[in-house]
Amino acid sequence: MPFFIRRLFRELMDPQRTLPLVFRARMMMMVSLTWFKFVCCHDIILENVLGIVGFLDDLLILLIVFMHLAAVYRSLLVYRHGGQY
Repeated sequence: MPFFIRRLFRELMDPQRTLPLVFRARMMMMVSLTWFKFVCCHDIILENVLGIVGFLDDLLILLIVFMHLAAVYRSLLVYRHGGQY
């Protein structure tokens, strides 16, 4: 997973490589919603009540978003290079 995330962000910053517009929009939406979730005060498990255990829902959402980004980027690479799963 770290390999895909690192490569994805490198490809985003490189002007010579282009990602499809739909993929860019989808990725930016996922990252911005995740960022908004961390900034927002509303929480599923409150940190005030359960302490460090309250951060588990935040970490779980972050993990799910990064795993989804890696899976989508992997499918894009497979499509781009003509491979099969």
